[in-house]
Amino acid sequence: MNKFRCCVLLIFLMAFLLSGCISMREEAKMVSSKQGSVEENFKDNSRSEENELSGRAEAGESVSVVSKSTGKVAEVLANIGSEVKKGQVLLHLDSRELAANVDAAKANLEKANVAYKKYALENEKRARELKLEGAMSISDYDNNYASVLEMSESAVNLAQANLDKAQIVYNDSTVIAPMDGTVTEANVEIGELISAQTQAFKIVNLDQIKIEILVNEKKINSLKIGQNYKIELSAIPEKIFNGKITDISDAINTASKAYPVRITVENPEHLIKDGMFARVYLSSTDGDEMKSLGGEE
Repeated sequence: MNKFRCCVLLIFLMAFLLSGCISMREEAKMVSSKQGSVEENFKDNSRSEENELSGRAEAGESVSVVSKSTGKVAEVLANIGSEVKKGQVLLHLDSRELAANVDAAKANLEKANVAYKKYALENEKRARELKLEGAMSISDYDNNYASVLEMSESAVNLAQANLDKAQIVYNDSTVIAPMDGTVTEANVEIGELISAQTQAFKIVNLDQIKIEILVNEKKINSLKIGQNYKIELSAIPEKIFNGKITDISDAINTASKAYPVRITVENPEHLIKDGMFARVYLSSTDGDEMKSLGGEE
């Protein structure tokens, strides 16, 4: 009987210990599962809670190319997407009349030079000799020779000025690129009559991109020129770009109540286009996790 009781007690004890081990294992699994869940949530929250800043990519340089002359477009040598160099011809206006004006101005200058050198200058020289010999009065010399020479010189100067003006107008009938870049707007067609100051083209230089972000007053004093950034673009999700602060405004933007900060990004392959949406994160130089900059969009 005692042996029976001992067996029952031993069986009960073993069952109790076995159930305790199972419970501890289940509890350990639950704790491990909770820890993994907490880590995942932490990672997600670190990204979602990060106050990323956004802005639009702008070309480092941009220029509107205008016509300086009025005329009919004779030839267009650049279109949207064309890569151009500084000094490259973009369009020609019909310059036949302007060329004729230049020729006429040259002819007038030639006539004025002949009148000055062959007549006025030689006559003044002979008259001056006669005046020195006493054969001509001073008043006669001044009124009929010296004054004529002066007027002849003025006529030459005026003809030269008219030629210079005609040449400038003629040269302005050719529109050239003021810088290296890519044509993003072409607003003229052959045969179209354009006036002076008409915007014919827009050229941008995409070698460098500028992105302006707005930073709140709590963070603005922690920024420095040259600080590194990570740049992500919605249009290029597979690539991360690096940028640096190049400008920090001391004046607040009254509309956003934040300070404009400009970041410059090198863009040698021209992957970033003018107007693309960008997300900016402040990054440390030692490769640590990106830190929130804090600002207003």
